[in-house]
Amino acid sequence: MSRPTAAAKAEQARLNAMLAEVEEFDDLDAAYAEVRRRPYGFVWAGQKWVLPHIGSLDWRLRARIEDMDSLGIDDIYQLFADMFGPGQAERWKQTVQPTDALPLLFERWLAHSKVKQGEDEASNDSSENTGENSRPTSAPSTGSDSLKPSTAPTAEELAALQPANSST
Repeated sequence: MSRPTAAAKAEQARLNAMLAEVEEFDDLDAAYAEVRRRPYGFVWAGQKWVLPHIGSLDWRLRARIEDMDSLGIDDIYQLFADMFGPGQAERWKQTVQPTDALPLLFERWLAHSKVKQGEDEASNDSSENTGENSRPTSAPSTGSDSLKPSTAPTAEELAALQPANSST
């Protein structure tokens, strides 16, 4: 086992000094448990599946979702596998998944998360609508961090492509 360097010892001493100054620690675990959102459950191929709410995703996974339009089918499949976790991902791999089912799943999962394609989820402390038009007073300084609009067909567009049922 290697000995700590002088820099590592100094960093530990700095951290210990800061910890000694803290009078009370905020329990973020408990606070998050109070605002945690319910996961999305669905049935596919006769089996029950669960995806986390979009607000519960790790930020690195969320960043991949925001680049959804640039992902290939293998990337999208891997994205869902990562959201499922190892146990469900292994079962998911064993099911037939038509290409047009993935956009439908994605659309319904976003709807459950109360996010429309092309929008980021709304914050709880959004300002109220005053009924007045808003005018920017300066040019934007940063790009939008909202989800990019998807080019995937919606469920309605997919349904319109299906042949009509002639047995009515």
